[in-house]
Amino acid sequence: MRAAVKAAAIAGFDLKDLSMNVNHAERTLSIYLPSPEVISSNIAVEFTGEDSQILAPKIDYNLYNNISEKAMVQLKEEVKKNDLFQMAKENAMLAINNIFQPLMSMPQFNYEVKIYFDNKEVTMEKHKD
Repeated sequence: MRAAVKAAAIAGFDLKDLSMNVNHAERTLSIYLPSPEVISSNIAVEFTGEDSQILAPKIDYNLYNNISEKAMVQLKEEVKKNDLFQMAKENAMLAINNIFQPLMSMPQFNYEVKIYFDNKEVTMEKHKD
């Protein structure tokens, strides 16, 4: 019997932990996001016979659980190794920039938008014409 494992993970943010603060005196809009985390993962383990692609009729569930647990550990390592969390931060900054850039470019708005990931600041650039 052979086992094939397919795995996928999606990193993102739990938006219930999002908060915003507007400081009119300093003309800043601060957006606070938590650190990115794996918000969805999927592991599929398929068993096949030695010489066929047909699902094996008898599955050892202890073996299945053991393979699934090891696959989840390896998936978490791959997420860190492949900078999936950094990509989630970059995607969040791009989305926030797309939302607030039209306002930032208006003279009457003239606020600086600051983004914080887990209380560490990353400042967005103002649009320059």
